[in-house]
Amino acid sequence: MISRGAVIWFFISLGAATCAGFSAWTNPEKFSGVVSLLATIISIFVGVSLAVIAVLNSPFAVSERVAGADGEASRMTNVVRQDEDTLASGQLIFFWIYFGALGLALAFAWMSSGKGVIFNTYLMKGLASATAFVGVFAFLWSTRLPLMLKQISSQRRRLS
Repeated sequence: MISRGAVIWFFISLGAATCAGFSAWTNPEKFSGVVSLLATIISIFVGVSLAVIAVLNSPFAVSERVAGADGEASRMTNVVRQDEDTLASGQLIFFWIYFGALGLALAFAWMSSGKGVIFNTYLMKGLASATAFVGVFAFLWSTRLPLMLKQISSQRRRLS
């Protein structure tokens, strides 16, 4: 189930990303100075996302000592596996969001490099705006990754 805090943080992230996208649309030349930093941060998130997917796909079984008898361990293992499969699927989707953000950042960095770049075109404004929106949203939403990892870790520790 989705927590109220996650929903609130989603809308905060969406609002901040919209503001960043609008700001990059109005002044793409100013945004070109931070796009390399954004690309570096998103690259790190791609690696973290892959690590989270690997952890979620690692085998896990509830111990008989914790679960008791009557096949309860098997039932609890299946429930945990289903939860972790759902989390892994969501993390895989988010990996592709990271990958798209990185692609946009690299495209904008490539298009804005060199002398004599004209930033006042719809292509440059749109690319800057999309890069800022997706990059800032991915960055802010990623602050929930440590919370997710902590929950997974404590759940596995409790049940093993």
